[in-house]
Amino acid sequence: MNPENEIAVRGIAALRETTVINANLYFFSWGAFAACLFLTGSLMQESAGIDLKATPRKTVGWTCLTASSLVVMGSAVRIFKTQDCNDVSDSFCKRTKFAVSLGAVGFFLAGILTVLAAQGLNLACETASATLMLCLWCFGLGYLTFGESPGNDVGNLYFATWFSFIICVFLFGQCFREFMGARATTNQETTEEAESPQVPEEDDI
Repeated sequence: MNPENEIAVRGIAALRETTVINANLYFFSWGAFAACLFLTGSLMQESAGIDLKATPRKTVGWTCLTASSLVVMGSAVRIFKTQDCNDVSDSFCKRTKFAVSLGAVGFFLAGILTVLAAQGLNLACETASATLMLCLWCFGLGYLTFGESPGNDVGNLYFATWFSFIICVFLFGQCFREFMGARATTNQETTEEAESPQVPEEDDI
């Protein structure tokens, strides 16, 4: 994936872009990485005695967000090292630094939430965390993939940013649906208790 090697992608220094020159090698390399990540996670769960069928889908989502955030951070670091801020626009450098920061924050928070979600995280806290991550990646998507930005060209940073955003949408949807369902159940139980007739005790009779 290093453009300097010109194996799967090639860098165009004049345009500050990377171009995929071998699509099969590019996509199947990432597919192999995703498969290895899935197998590693499954083996770790089995060795810990965790029932895979009982594992929440949100835990898988947090794991994927951890991996995609790491890719965003690594790709942005590589771009920042290869570019001289004196030769490029100030906006490009600022967006690259933001990509590094966003990837680091996303990797740190998603990693913690992956562990907490597997152990049974409070639904309100998880919903708040998913909302925060969605806001961060929604802004990051527009800031890093549009205009004069490091993720404007098709490459690792572009796909990883979009993947992170999609995962955040999925996590927010899951958490919000479960949170609203829990609130509706609680309100229904409260209403039923209030409307249920009071049975007199024997002493009152």
